[in-house]
This record gives sequence, C-alpha cells and structure tokens, in this order.
Amino acid sequence: MFAGAAREAVFSKPEVIRKVNAEFIAVALKAALVNNPPNNEEGRLYGEIGRSKPAPQGICVVNSAVKVLDWALMFDENKSVLDFLDHASKRFAEYPDAKKPVAAERYMKYPSNKLEDVEDSGKVLPVPDHHAAGKHCPGTPPMRRGTVLARLFGRALDKDGKPMKDTIRQEHYVEDRFHVPVEAQEKLAKSLVENNRLRLGDDLAQLLMSHAYLGQIDVQPCVCMAKDRAENRGEWKRCEFWAQKAEAGKETALWRIEGESEVVSELAITSHGVHNVKLTWEGFIEMKGNRMTRLLLAAGGSEKLQSSKDDHPLKRETRDAVSFLPGGHPIPLECPVRYGIIGEPIADVAPASDAVTEDPMDGPMEVPEEARRHVVEALGTPFILFREKVQKELKLKDEQVKEVDEQMKKTVQETQQFFQKLQETDEDKRPKEMHEYRQKAHEKLAEFVKKTLKEDQRKRLRQFELQHDGLFALGRQDVQDELKISDEQKKKFMDLVHEMEKKIQPLIQEAQEKGTPDEIRPQVMKTRKEHKGKIEALLTDAQKKQWKEMLGKPLDLGD
Repeated sequence: MFAGAAREAVFSKPEVIRKVNAEFIAVALKAALVNNPPNNEEGRLYGEIGRSKPAPQGICVVNSAVKVLDWALMFDENKSVLDFLDHASKRFAEYPDAKKPVAAERYMKYPSNKLEDVEDSGKVLPVPDHHAAGKHCPGTPPMRRGTVLARLFGRALDKDGKPMKDTIRQEHYVEDRFHVPVEAQEKLAKSLVENNRLRLGDDLAQLLMSHAYLGQIDVQPCVCMAKDRAENRGEWKRCEFWAQKAEAGKETALWRIEGESEVVSELAITSHGVHNVKLTWEGFIEMKGNRMTRLLLAAGGSEKLQSSKDDHPLKRETRDAVSFLPGGHPIPLECPVRYGIIGEPIADVAPASDAVTEDPMDGPMEVPEEARRHVVEALGTPFILFREKVQKELKLKDEQVKEVDEQMKKTVQETQQFFQKLQETDEDKRPKEMHEYRQKAHEKLAEFVKKTLKEDQRKRLRQFELQHDGLFALGRQDVQDELKISDEQKKKFMDLVHEMEKKIQPLIQEAQEKGTPDEIRPQVMKTRKEHKGKIEALLTDAQKKQWKEMLGKPLDLGD
C-alpha cells in the first residue's frame, strides 16, 4: 500500500519527476529483499540499506558505495518532497562514497518528524556490476522449468467505454504478474485427457481470476488476510472456468476457455468500504503433453471500489495527499473494467522436452540468516538448529550440514504452504490450527535431531535452546523436572508470563497499526527483561546455580 501511495502521490508530480531524472538514478527494490536479504554480495548491499530503515518500506537515498544518506516515510506537504531531494543532493556532494563515514538520517515525516540517526557501519562493501556466473538475480528467483509466467493488465473504462486516461492512479490502471506452477498444469492435463469439455478445478480458476482487480495491488479483494492485519474480507460468489477443445494438432491441443467470476469484499484497509468485482471471461489455453505452452484470457465486467468512504483525512482537511502516504487517498470507483492475461513458459524452458530443470528446492539454496531467524520466530526455539552459528558451534560434519539444510528447506516449504492455507481458515479456528501445526513440526524436528545429531551435539543444542529462551524456558516440562520446580513456583511463573503478555500485546498491536516495529521493539525487550528478573527471583540459590550450569558456554547469535 505504501509503495503504491508513494507512486501516486510523490512520483507523479512533474517537478519531482524532472528532478529525479536530472539528479538521481531511480531504483525500485523489493521490500522482501531489503527485509530478508540473501546471503551473498548483493544481499549484503540490501542488508546495508535495510540496516537503518525506520520501517519495512519507504524512500531511501544512497551514495555510490550504497551508504544510506536519508530515509523518509512521509512528507509534510508536496514542497517537502523537493526539499528532501535537495537535502539529499547536498549530503551526496559531501559524502559521495565511503571515504568518510556518514550517518543515515531518518524521517518519519520530512522535515517535521526526524528520528535518531544510525551511525555508519564502517564496512566498505564491494558493489558488483553484474551477477556472478551461475548465480541468479535474487529479484527473480529460479523457477522450475515449465512454470508459466502470466502477465495481467487491467483498465477502468469511462462512461463511453474507453480506458480512462489517468494511468497513475491504481484504481484506473494495473499491471501484475503471477505464476502457474507445473503441478497445476499437470493436474489440468490429466483432467483434459478424457474430456472434450469440462469445468476447470477451483484452484486453477481462482489462481487465474484472483489477480484481476484494481486499487491496492497487494490487498486482494478475494483473499482474507490475518486477523491482526489490514484486510479484505472477500467471498467468491462465483468462480468457474469451462474448457472446450477447439483444435487438436500433432503435438499441441488448443482449448477454448469461458468463465464467470464474482467476488464481494468488505474492505478494511485504511477504513471501511467495499470492493466488488464481477467479470465474464473468454480465451484460450494451449497444451503440449502435460504442459501449458500458451495462455490468453480476456475479461470484461464491472468493478465497485469504495475505500475510506466517510472518514479519510483528505475528505475533512484541505491538505496535500503526500502527507497521508500510509493512508493513500479515498477511492470512489464504480465503472466498467477490462482485463487481459498473457502467459507463456519462463524463458529457460526447452519446448521440445518435457523434462524439468533442477528444482530450486532440490539444489543449492542460499537461505539468508534473517530468514532462518524468522523460522525460529514462527515455529519455536528448537528450530534454532537452522541458524548457521549454531551449526558451526555444534561442529557438524559436511554430511550433517547437508541433511540439516535439506530438512530446513523442507520445513520452510511446508510452513509457507501452511500459512497460505491458514489464510483461508476461519479466524476463530486459526490459533488452534497454528498450535497443532507447531506441535507436529516440533515432533518432526525432534525425530530428525535424534536421528542426525550425536549425543554430545544434542546436549549442546539443548544448551543453545535454553540460552535463547532464557528463564522463560521454565515453561518446559524437562526444565521444571531438572530444576525440581515446585507447584507454587509454577503458578507464580505462569502469573508473571500472563502479566507480561498483557503488557506486550498492546505494544505489538501499536507497532502493527503504526508500522513502527523498530520503535516498539526496545519497549518489548525492556518489558521482557523486567519480567525475567522477577522470574529469576522465584528460584532458590541452588536452582540458580544449577540453571547456570544447564546453560553451558554462552553463544552470541548477534540478535
């Protein structure tokens, strides 16, 4: 949402475009790479940029050594954008490279709300001019051979049925892309073998239809997001595609596609509203064996998008839209729309062969340390085994490292699939589903650890787990048994944990609403530290001594 709002409110101004073209090199970075940089040269550059970010997204100016000069999330007014660019230009003139250290300036809103500067890391990173031989661009990860890249284009039409001229606003024009996996193509091919006409499966139909919408490109009307995030509560009223064989050649078969889709959505992002899309589809799919070789679809219908209908600040105040970037702008849209989808296999597909290239999940896969840490946060402390420093400290042999990496990739893949499925689950059932999934994941990991690690390695891994959890590990049954924790101590421990959770939950909610996790994190850590001291006071001197022995030699993970 923020990036779309910036494109519309900031980079659509002619005077801003002229200055950027004249004095800067504009680069769009994927937020996912800045927030979770890969473990390579390019990833380290992403990490240097993301090191000082005030939020997971924003506008950043760097010098030739990729040292951050300035970050800005919002601006006081339109003129402030030009002032910000002038300010960054002056800083670049003083700090054009890494010869002198430069602190990263950060603004929640320029120039009125300045945050604390972040000092230079002191590192001078190489800036490669191309990707190393055999390495893919992290912005375009490798796909399994045969995967179809589909590109979607959408336009809002005026009262005369012609495309609206304003293509800056996202409610008037959209481009998007998505992939049709090999597995979905194989499933389609299997169903087409004995039929001349059939209804396509809902999974494939929804994949093809779900990207056809205007407005905020990253908030789909047909997907329910997690409870604690801005969301669209979408419901498919209709979603079906029919395939009729149109032509059969020696090697390929052409299928004519017809379909209808309708999604009705309660819009919750930035404010209340609706987002309803009703479309009629037609087109063709060309198949060769169990692969899709061409995809061509067109859709026409109507779309109603009413965002921030009543209470958006821009409706109450006469101010620049640029000062409300996170909130975007109110959208009153109700008009005819047209969409088109063009798809073909990714560039490295060999059309004459049905073989697949090495699946990225089957071969070497660089997993950044940040991503490994997120796995631990999502599934729990036992998955600390996936951290590189832990593996080195355990002195794993090459074969063990390979097995651990394979287990990690499998876990990441399964977890991603689970969270995608979880989005479709009723909100009141999600906590139970999450608990059950984590429990099963822990059981699988425990079995893997028992089979893969030696006894001394397992003992040392347990020490790392206890160090990671600190005294909050008193919630573990094995720790309670070893320390001989009394029932009274258990009760007081749980009371303190519940007390801490009540204090932390509002902070987490505030961080999510305001998009300021870096500002909230110190408060969360302070609260945890206070309660850690209270928990330690529950232990006897003998238990404290034994606890210290259970921790073993400390390991600094750099978190």
